[in-house]
Amino acid sequence: MIEQLFPVEKSTVDLTASNFQANRQAWEPVLQEFDSYLKDVSSEGDEASTLRHQTRHQLLRKSLFAIRSQQGKPSCAIVFGSSTAGGAYHPALSDYTIFVENQAQVFLGGPPLVKMATSEVVTAEELGGAKIHASTTGLADQIAMDEFDAIQKAREWVATLRTPEPSRLLPNTSDPVPPRYSIDDLLYLLNTDIRKPFDMREVLLRLVDDSRMAIFKPSYGTNMLTAWADILGFRAGIVANQTPVIHPHEALKAAQFIRLCNQDIILGASYGAGNYAMCGRSYCPRFLFTWPTGRCSVMGPDQLAGVVETIRTKSNGGSKLSPEQIKAQAAQLREDAYRDSTSYATSSMLIDDGIIDPRDTRDTVRIVEVGPRDGLQNIKTVVDTSTKLELIQRLQDAGLQNVEITSVVSPKAIPQLADCRKILSAPVVKRWQQTNGTLRMPVLVPNTKGLRIALEHGVREVAVFVSATEGFSRANINCTVDESLERAKQVASVASAAGVLVRGYVSCIFADPFDGPTPLPAVSRAVRSLLDMGCYEVSLGDTLGVGTPPDVRRLLEYLKAQNIHTERLAGHFHDTYGQALANVWTAYECGLRTFDSSVGGLGGCPFAPGAKGNVATEDVVYLFQQAGVDTGVDLQQVVDIGVWISQALAKPNDSRAGAALASKSKISSTKSSKITDRPKEALEWSILEQSDNVVVRRAGANGNIVLNKPRNGNTLTFPMISEIIQAFKSFESDASISRVLISANGKFFCTGMDLSQAAQAVGRGGDASSKLFQALTDLFELIDNSPKVTVACIQGPAFGGGIGLAFSCDIRISISSASFTLSEAKLGMCPAVISRYVIREWGFGLSREAMLTARSLTASELKSAGAISMVAETPSELDIITKTLLTQLRHSSPGGSSMSKELVKLSWRHAGMPEQRDGISRLFKTMMEPDSDAVHGIAEFQQKRKVDWDSLNQVPRAKI
Repeated sequence: MIEQLFPVEKSTVDLTASNFQANRQAWEPVLQEFDSYLKDVSSEGDEASTLRHQTRHQLLRKSLFAIRSQQGKPSCAIVFGSSTAGGAYHPALSDYTIFVENQAQVFLGGPPLVKMATSEVVTAEELGGAKIHASTTGLADQIAMDEFDAIQKAREWVATLRTPEPSRLLPNTSDPVPPRYSIDDLLYLLNTDIRKPFDMREVLLRLVDDSRMAIFKPSYGTNMLTAWADILGFRAGIVANQTPVIHPHEALKAAQFIRLCNQDIILGASYGAGNYAMCGRSYCPRFLFTWPTGRCSVMGPDQLAGVVETIRTKSNGGSKLSPEQIKAQAAQLREDAYRDSTSYATSSMLIDDGIIDPRDTRDTVRIVEVGPRDGLQNIKTVVDTSTKLELIQRLQDAGLQNVEITSVVSPKAIPQLADCRKILSAPVVKRWQQTNGTLRMPVLVPNTKGLRIALEHGVREVAVFVSATEGFSRANINCTVDESLERAKQVASVASAAGVLVRGYVSCIFADPFDGPTPLPAVSRAVRSLLDMGCYEVSLGDTLGVGTPPDVRRLLEYLKAQNIHTERLAGHFHDTYGQALANVWTAYECGLRTFDSSVGGLGGCPFAPGAKGNVATEDVVYLFQQAGVDTGVDLQQVVDIGVWISQALAKPNDSRAGAALASKSKISSTKSSKITDRPKEALEWSILEQSDNVVVRRAGANGNIVLNKPRNGNTLTFPMISEIIQAFKSFESDASISRVLISANGKFFCTGMDLSQAAQAVGRGGDASSKLFQALTDLFELIDNSPKVTVACIQGPAFGGGIGLAFSCDIRISISSASFTLSEAKLGMCPAVISRYVIREWGFGLSREAMLTARSLTASELKSAGAISMVAETPSELDIITKTLLTQLRHSSPGGSSMSKELVKLSWRHAGMPEQRDGISRLFKTMMEPDSDAVHGIAEFQQKRKVDWDSLNQVPRAKI
């Protein structure tokens, strides 16, 4: 059996020893603190915390160690005897080399040749025996006791071989086996003081299945532990450093080993290059969790303080600082760095996917979001492509890394998915496919024709679909079960050859609307066929939603008896009879760790009248969150998405947890603004241009410039400024555009000017500083002087120039958790270019205080000062406020709005002066002209008709 290939590793520690008992006691306050954080997070939390998790971008894929061969097959050399000269090349060039102890030698020249050349007498073992190659050269990956043991070790290695697709999991063929040692032992093994060493081997024995590991190069680079093991039935490569420093030969050992790291765990300190190489996102892990004792920073606190102290001491010279003052500063810096590197601080900055109790390391759940495809396909009203893309983006931002985005099907069969090519060819989808190694976006394909289209668009994962029953198969895809299996097999064959992952679906696992109850063998046959044709996973679909927990348990036990185990399966439960969530939990208890769900409970089935949608993502996340099982998904964000998409589709929210939590967070509250009701007419945004800097959209008379550089905080770089100006001028010259909305993607609204550009200009003066000054001035003056109404929608923190961008607009609406920081004084600078807008909108007193203290102002403070018009509590409410405001502005004429803006400017620039009087007189005459908007507006008012100026201005209007 494969599960018996790995040898059992025995623990060698005595946990009753005083030092281990002391460790266990020290963990009590740590876990109590962790529990208190959990209680805070799982209760209500605050919107500031929620918003910080809006964007969960991963770093770009980097291959720090692993050297991947694009061609060739894995090779293993077993050295039974002497391999000399040309014979030495085979084991040296093999991927894996096993030496038989006391009889295997590898050298280019043997002892006789050495004696002839140097007169030195050496034995074959000293020159190239197993021990020298295992401990010094690193050529020997394993030493076997005899030839039979060598063959067994070769089998162990074969069992670890990866699949062609690096992101594919390697499932075991048996049920997961718990470790032989208690998970509670971890609290004895680890000291809460991360500076005290611990044995990673002993830790791993409490985490891997049956405490079995196949250790790679056990005698070489012993401070770097590399091993293969199973975790919950999934084959994983483990890289763990035993000491804080990684030496070159240990790095080389890890480089040779790294293949399929599923999950990273930060147990202790993860500093500097050790973080990049060992526990960072360089390998794009599916999960990156931190224990409460974990710490993470670019440099360790002690090292940072030491470096700063050394530099300041050497450069002190004529400085007024005494050695004692320098040491005191270094000590303060050490304390600050130590505080800022705690697991709670770094996790809040999204460096990991969450903090977990060490004893929960083996317990996580993967959620596959199917809302954009399975959830929407049965919605009768066609959903526009931009809404679908926004839905996908929001789901990713909430932490859902597995999102089924569409299906390549005939538009006649499923009109809702007629835009599948638009979805797949959208620049943002292509960018995700090309740059985000952790994001998985399966696309359902019914046949090889659909597969070819998917491959043309760079899809990395597809899904195939079969029914377990004949009736539903004929009604749904017009073929028999055998025919559908053959189609799926053809798709899987072509996809596998192209290096594309294949996921399988089996529908009607409990009942068929035409044939009645589904026999268990029918389900088993369909599942086995999909697995045999290459599907890495098969999702079991209760299409009618008739299943109950006993049905789920009975089916999974039957499949296990047929040698189909839960690690290859996923659950896909519909909620027609209200059993979906109970079925999810039962499946979890039976060993399933992957579940399909749909935000807002979207879904249904055209051939199963009355069938409800999929189990709601919000309900699943809430269930597992309350059970202490990590999903990596931000619950509040998913709740907001469910509210938003339900409103967009004009349907009830079918998530019970989502509706309850939305009500609790008062999404429909009007306390921050009267404008919170959804507008009667939805805005249909169409993308005009899109780049890595901005997205330019239009909806009727509304133009929208979206800052689209979330990974660097939407910083105002020269290219970003140039593209904003270009887009704004385009809207300026379009008479059919009445207003311009400026918004942003990501965690931040805008973090201000690019400090790297500022650094190049500081101290140089001349053209360098003039260029930066002119770019910012041109941008803000263009917005400020525009005759069109400008609106800033602020979804996150703003700094410096980002504040100028927002407050050069006419109207600001903001989420309550946004902050506004003028931090220039901290850098020895001042908010020069933006000051005219800040002081004008904030007032003298508040502006002066904000500039001098560099403190962050809240949206509520600025609303009280009249600088912000409306404040929303949640992203969903902000979206509603924005759309309602734009709808409300339809009833203000372009001419009247432009003149009103000019009146305000006259009061600001020339209050009480002759210029103000002359300007007012001029505007009064203008509005009384025969061709002014007032002629039509007053006429309509007398007829008691409300003017929709947007509709009126879409066509030329004759002068009266």
